[in-house]
Amino acid sequence: MMQDREGSVHPVHGGVGGR
Repeated sequence: MMQDREGSVHPVHGGVGGR
């Protein structure tokens, strides 16, 4: 699991707000 830079806790989209 990656935490994107925007602070969301999604298993994908580690960078620009994975929503």
